[in-house]
Amino acid sequence: GVIVTPDSRIVRLTVRASESQVAATLANAWANEFILAVETVYGRGGLSFYVDQLAAASTELADAETDLVQFQATNRQGIVENELLALMNLQSTYLNQQNDYRQAFNDIETLRTQLENNTSDTVALSDQLAALSLQLQPYQSTGATPVAPSFQLNIGADSQLTTTQRAEQLQRLDALQIAFAAAATAREQQLTELQPSIFALQSEKQQLFNEGERLNNRRTIAMETYSTLARKVDEERVATRETVARLASRAAVPEMPKHPSPLVLFPLAVAVALLLTLAAIIAQTWWRQARV
Repeated sequence: GVIVTPDSRIVRLTVRASESQVAATLANAWANEFILAVETVYGRGGLSFYVDQLAAASTELADAETDLVQFQATNRQGIVENELLALMNLQSTYLNQQNDYRQAFNDIETLRTQLENNTSDTVALSDQLAALSLQLQPYQSTGATPVAPSFQLNIGADSQLTTTQRAEQLQRLDALQIAFAAAATAREQQLTELQPSIFALQSEKQQLFNEGERLNNRRTIAMETYSTLARKVDEERVATRETVARLASRAAVPEMPKHPSPLVLFPLAVAVALLLTLAAIIAQTWWRQARV
């Protein structure tokens, strides 16, 4: 049985058995099991659990770091970024050239209208200069630099830049316009061909970034888990020095039974019964004789 004293932290276990040695053995065994159960539920019995978790966390951290190193050994993210940047710069160049061709195409239309409206068949020097500028316009995408400085062109009064004949100039403008239109179409085709490569590199770049982030996050989580469990193991090791329940004393083999044995009490009961019966017979006999 279990006896709990009110307002006390002492729990007393009692065992009844026919033999004193069996009673003491059972009492001590139940006490040990009771201490173990209390420590498991309320005590510091979780050290082994946290040690196992720490070992698993250490393995996970090592695996996460190995996977990250292996990924970085073949990580093409920097290469992909450079390739993508080069294609983007090339695309920007094509777009600028396409705009230059379209602008030159419109300027040719303006100059052509101006020449057609002239009453003279002779092309003025200013119109010749305009035609020459149109021919050079697509190649003037870069400004003056120390390597390629700007230059000046001195033109005399009787100089001829292109042609002085209006019909011939109109033919040259038509040919130049066709060339610019073809160049613009070619740039459009090149821009279209660049798109799949750009899209593929953008997709690969994002996939590599996502994989790198996933591995970095996995390593960060594994490191935080390992650190948390390491601190918990240290706390549990310190706490194991204190116990929630302790065995105050062990049960000793009783020297005297708490209650007499039935085998001992039975003869005494029979003797008492016989005496009572004899007394009753004597009393009845005496009472009958007294009446006579």
